[in-house]
Amino acid sequence: MSWLLLLGAIAISSLLPYAQGAEKTSAKQKAKSSNTKSSDKVVPIAIADIKHSGPVDFQGEVLPMLRRNCIACHNGTKAENHLVLETPQSILKGGDSGPAVVPKKSGDSLLLQAAAHLDDPAMPPADNNVKAVSLTPNELGLIKLWIDQGAAGEVNTAAAPLHWQRIPTTVRPILAVAVSPDGVLAACGRDNEIYVYDINSGATVARLVDPALAGRSGAGGSGVAHLDLVQSLAFQPVGDLLASGGFREVKLWQRPRNVRLGSLAGASGSINVVAVSSDGKHAATGEPGGVIGLWELPSGKRLQSLSGHTAAITGLAFSADGITLFSSSLDKSIRTWKSVDGAAIGKIDTPAAVNAMILVHGGTRICSGETDNIIRVWPVSAVLAGKNEKPQLPVKPLKELKGHSGPITALAAWGDGVQILSGSADGSVRGWNLDNGQQTRQVNHGPAVIAIAIRADGKRFASAGADNVVRLWNGENNQKIAEIHGDFRQQWEVGRLSRLADIARSRLDQAKKAEADAETSAKQESDGIQKAKDRQKAAEKELADKTTAAKQPLEAKAAAEKELAAATNSAKNAVDKAAAAKTAADKDSNNQNLAKSAAEARHANDQAQQKLMQAKQRVEETARNADRPVAEKKRAVDSLAAAARGIELAEQSSRKAADAVPPAKKAVEAAEAAVKDADTVVQSATKTAADGKTIRCLAFSPNGCFLAMAGDSHLVQTVSADNGAPGDTFEGAGDAVLSLAYTPSAGLLAGEADKSAILWNTAPAWPLVRTIGNTDDPSRFIDRVISLDFSPDGRLLATGGGYPSRSGELKIWNAADGSLVRAVPDAHSDTICAVRFSPGGKLLATGATDRTMRVFNVASGSLMKTFEGHTHHVLGVAWRADGEQLATSGADTVIKVWDYASGEQRRTIEGFSKELTAIDYVASSQRVLVTSGDHNLRLVNTENGNQERTYGGANDFLYALGVTPDGKLAVAGGQDGALRVWNIENGQVVRSFER
Repeated sequence: MSWLLLLGAIAISSLLPYAQGAEKTSAKQKAKSSNTKSSDKVVPIAIADIKHSGPVDFQGEVLPMLRRNCIACHNGTKAENHLVLETPQSILKGGDSGPAVVPKKSGDSLLLQAAAHLDDPAMPPADNNVKAVSLTPNELGLIKLWIDQGAAGEVNTAAAPLHWQRIPTTVRPILAVAVSPDGVLAACGRDNEIYVYDINSGATVARLVDPALAGRSGAGGSGVAHLDLVQSLAFQPVGDLLASGGFREVKLWQRPRNVRLGSLAGASGSINVVAVSSDGKHAATGEPGGVIGLWELPSGKRLQSLSGHTAAITGLAFSADGITLFSSSLDKSIRTWKSVDGAAIGKIDTPAAVNAMILVHGGTRICSGETDNIIRVWPVSAVLAGKNEKPQLPVKPLKELKGHSGPITALAAWGDGVQILSGSADGSVRGWNLDNGQQTRQVNHGPAVIAIAIRADGKRFASAGADNVVRLWNGENNQKIAEIHGDFRQQWEVGRLSRLADIARSRLDQAKKAEADAETSAKQESDGIQKAKDRQKAAEKELADKTTAAKQPLEAKAAAEKELAAATNSAKNAVDKAAAAKTAADKDSNNQNLAKSAAEARHANDQAQQKLMQAKQRVEETARNADRPVAEKKRAVDSLAAAARGIELAEQSSRKAADAVPPAKKAVEAAEAAVKDADTVVQSATKTAADGKTIRCLAFSPNGCFLAMAGDSHLVQTVSADNGAPGDTFEGAGDAVLSLAYTPSAGLLAGEADKSAILWNTAPAWPLVRTIGNTDDPSRFIDRVISLDFSPDGRLLATGGGYPSRSGELKIWNAADGSLVRAVPDAHSDTICAVRFSPGGKLLATGATDRTMRVFNVASGSLMKTFEGHTHHVLGVAWRADGEQLATSGADTVIKVWDYASGEQRRTIEGFSKELTAIDYVASSQRVLVTSGDHNLRLVNTENGNQERTYGGANDFLYALGVTPDGKLAVAGGQDGALRVWNIENGQVVRSFER
């Protein structure tokens, strides 16, 4: 791809609100690569000859032009093809194809060539969707002059107040995602807004709003969280804070818990039944003695006390217009009342005590579930016609529905009220058609049914029984979807503790391996001593053998040398005698005796010389014969010395190896104790979680997303109406909760055994509790806060960012009060894109655009290790659950796996075509999830590098990722603005939250 194509690729993901008169840069380098369509016909734009006094001011003159037409795609947050046009320095640095500008050579500067449409593709393209327009001849002339003057300049971030412009509605990328520690909620930043969703039910839980931004210029409305795009999000692991990062600021939002809209106090007894009027303004409560309370909501003011029933109230229902209140009782009667003043209207007597009562058939019929196992259908008109509790004639039911073999304990209707459900002490839940009186369904709960509820669309119904279990059923096929029992917060704790136990077992396995390795090494080193001694013994024998072998040659050599000495002496004497005889013969030449003596002397000399020659030869021969055995003996001596040294070294190694065994054994013992303790804790927690309390009431929310349940645990809990997965918990009830009813606005009224009721707010606003930094002040954050992470204990908040191409800003804050705990100077040389605390919270890993990952000591801020190997920006960092391994993802399209203790790179995983923007481990496993610019989420095994699964469904570049703590669900978002939830094991998209 040519540089011009890279320059002109318009990515709507990065159109930011911008400031006039002050630079607004970003350092987030989760860059997006894309192909760009260009116009079929490119018409060059004339470049005007600009007359300008003095140097061109980049910040005041050039930068505003680039902001209007170029920086939407070429900024630090979404550097299209890694090209940033926000500062002269970043322009000179260029992108994937090199510098965008050549100082003093405008003709060779690709920025000008593309903007002037002198080459294809022309920039901006005609089909761009951010409404960027071509530069005018005068604007091009000014850029040309700036380049020819040397392309110099600086951008002063504090030069002037920022003047924000509204983000275009076409720009709604998700740059940040966070999953709550309980795995229920997912938060995402969509442009400058923050949404919180319930993952399991699909409900929108909250849209976070900063009230201070209401009406502010450039904010884009009253429902926004930041002025700038939301760059980062993080949930507090222990606590209820959500942190969000934007331009020069971090905001802390409080996750609300147990928020009350009101309460009802002063009932005459336990509140067994509650009902809420259709307008949500009034509530009715039924009490054991037969008294009915009428209340104002949400104030909790008691308006009336209705007396007439003589036994416990078992059913209450307001008419659709709220004017009439219907009640049933164990006193074998159904009554009607005026809800305005509590005046009695009428009454009918029933054959048996009524355990449950509902309005059906559009409010024209009453169903009563009675202790004689029969459901009876009554005309409302008959109850309204009763005078002074004494009807003129006995009222007969319109229908009697028979089939249950035990008392009817609960009733529920759905749709238009023609279809009803009944629960019975016989353990069954049955469906009925009121028009023909026929049974339409039957499921067996098991033990006696205490409560039932059905969703308004009839596609889900639930039953609670004496076995302390709630069963969720599919209303379309009557199949069981889920079983719910106990406090699911305790079940989460079991899951958390189980994952910790898994880590403990993994560490035990590692300790056992280390112990085995130590013992093997000790044995090998001990065996090495004996081997060294064996070598010494062999060397001694060899030396003895070689000494024996060398003895005869050496003796022969010595004898030859002795013979040579004698021959040498004899030859010398012979020479001397021959010389003396010759001298004598020469003096008396006629003396035959002297001549004979001279001849004999010469002959003796010749023989002596011959013997001398022979002796020398024998010496040479014996010396040659002795050389080899002598050399072999010397080698044997050396071997013996080496063997002795080998014994010394083997003994040293053996001692060292033996010394390593006891610590290894102690490590195993400690790991075994840790596993035992962990298992004990898990077993205790599992037992506690299994000890469910009786559920006495059920209710579906008005929007159909949740099923509420409550009972003897004193808790009100909600689950997903789709699949029974956990939702929210409301605690604070003083006694068992006996009754539940939703208000039209999703308030939840819970009647208790302690003569009171609480009106819970099931969708409270998330208040902004603290802001760190200020968009107009670079003293706290110099630029955008690209990454956030809370420490495992929730006390510290780490922020990463920096000024692109200039600095990497790493700071640690006190989450409780927002005070700065530590700023780490020169943490990186370029923008920090990822920060992540280690599982133990003592270390902090960071990844940056300077291509490195670094790990810092949290307590001191000191650099512990630097990990190098990426060839492009490090965009994602993750710790394995045991804190012994890290994984990084980068713009170089690879995953790297690192061993922390050794600092070594264990593996590089390739095979990706686009930038890998975020990474996270799946629970306590060896597997990681990674998001990519190729629209896909992938599951990768870090042990063997295999890509185990690809998750499709996204339509554009993915930027952000979250994983539920149990490792079952993955949440990711990106350019198309949709937040998707995948089932990690089967790869299916289970939820999609569209923009």
